Amino acid sequence: MRPPQSQFREANRSPRSWPIVLDTNVVLDLLLYQDAAVDLLRQSLEDGLCHVVANALTLAELEDVLSRATLGKTAPLREAARLAFLDLARIDDDAAPEVLTALPACRDASDQKFVELAHCARAALLVTRDRALLELARRVATLGSFKIVDPMGASAWLIEHAAGIGAERPRA
Repeated sequence: MRPPQSQFREANRSPRSWPIVLDTNVVLDLLLYQDAAVDLLRQSLEDGLCHVVANALTLAELEDVLSRATLGKTAPLREAARLAFLDLARIDDDAAPEVLTALPACRDASDQKFVELAHCARAALLVTRDRALLELARRVATLGSFKIVDPMGASAWLIEHAAGIGAERPRA
């Protein structure tokens, strides 16, 4: 099955949607493996409730992972997933290094880029299955900026916010 490349094009361009950051494994679940655990996230992206933010570092990691034949998918499917992500994500390389020092450090330094991106992009969520990132959830929550959640937590948050409960949607 080939990942769709244009289903998100119009939906994810609304400035009134929630910015979210997806770690590489969640991107693979969404675009390469079509994992049912991220179906609500997929629907929220299609509906424009949220949009994905990436930067050069997170994109480079995704491209590195997709270049591996060990994923169990053919090269054309991996390339289609890469192109679908480029269509899906807003690339944001505007970081404010002076504020990054206040962020808690992830015990896996290679995952810190996702925390920094979520903070700098003013993301509502960092969606991950990575244990090292999930361990930071409480410490990041004290900053009051974004939440680190697994796909199930993202689904709950999206349901709550789609219903108008909790924080208001971002203003254009």
